[in-house]
Amino acid sequence: MTRSPGSLAVFVAALLLAIPACGDDAAPGDATHDGGTNNGANNGGPTNNGGPTNNATNNGASTNNGTGTNNGDPGDPTLDTDGDGLPDVWERAAGDVTRLDPTKADTDGDGTADGGEDPDDDGLTNLEELAFGRLVATPADDGPRPLQPSVLVEVDAMAGRLPSEAVFAEAVATYADAGIDIHFYLDQTELEVFTFDGAFAPRQQFLELHGPTFGDSGAPAIPYAKMIHVLIATRRTDRAFRGGEAVTAGTVEQSGIFIYRDALAELHPQCGVEGVVAPITLEEALASTIAHEIGHALQLGHDTEAGGGINDYDIMVVPESCGQAQKRFHGEGNSDPGLGATEAVGGSRFSDQAIEAMELRNKLSAETAEIVNEGEGHPL
Repeated sequence: MTRSPGSLAVFVAALLLAIPACGDDAAPGDATHDGGTNNGANNGGPTNNGGPTNNATNNGASTNNGTGTNNGDPGDPTLDTDGDGLPDVWERAAGDVTRLDPTKADTDGDGTADGGEDPDDDGLTNLEELAFGRLVATPADDGPRPLQPSVLVEVDAMAGRLPSEAVFAEAVATYADAGIDIHFYLDQTELEVFTFDGAFAPRQQFLELHGPTFGDSGAPAIPYAKMIHVLIATRRTDRAFRGGEAVTAGTVEQSGIFIYRDALAELHPQCGVEGVVAPITLEEALASTIAHEIGHALQLGHDTEAGGGINDYDIMVVPESCGQAQKRFHGEGNSDPGLGATEAVGGSRFSDQAIEAMELRNKLSAETAEIVNEGEGHPL
């Protein structure tokens, strides 16, 4: 759907809306478009099926089609034998010289220097992934890898609302099981505390006013605009139990993800029976909601009947009872990782169907301000 610059829509993913007790089916989940039910059909949006597409440009890296001569220390982190802008140690660490050779500026011979290639088809060139390695992620990691798809996330938070490192670590594990490295970079984490109501403009403006402030101006330049913007906030007063939502807008800067920590904290722990069934904790709810909402930023819709039947184990499902919630969060009764959560893992996971539908080159608040299929996302 094409929106005029002044328009704004909200794709809502409200998780565990006031489920009263384990097994009680009385309280349905809220999954609306502020007036529209999320049951759209799949109009055939593009998917990331893993085949690398090289349509990146050389971001200033010099081209050297010779093999070069390495007379320096092979462990020197600044040594760039082939002059492609990528240090030899970084290229060797990729582990596949047929795709990234430190002695060849254009390993595949296609006319684009290795620095400008995107061999893992995640929308980030090698130079861009190298640049992000200068930022410190939470939890700490070695930065994006050139042959492993990456998703980069800017995290802002209202004062006192920043989740623990363990929450982000669980979200990292959720995406790792989907074959994706996700990197969380904490930016402004002591923002003014207030609540939102149903008006679109305050959320739109808040996202726009709190863009990246990392301040790194090194070379190669960090492409901050390619980060998904996530804000950890309090709640919406008009939807008191909404756990999170993906906000689409007229511009990329006005779009992003909201996680409503206070709403989740009021609901959790829940859906447990002492000595019988472990409850869904607040930390589990935060990690799952963050991963779920970023799934919307990757153009996923909810797992509904529109996708051919509801899969209760998929992280993109919206549970309507504690029985369903235990399946999504703890994998109760499931041993097939292709469906999502399993008892063995005990945490929320993406189904194979969801992984197949993710769009890493068309991320909300990075490459686009919209969600495909008229805002519904790819149905699952």
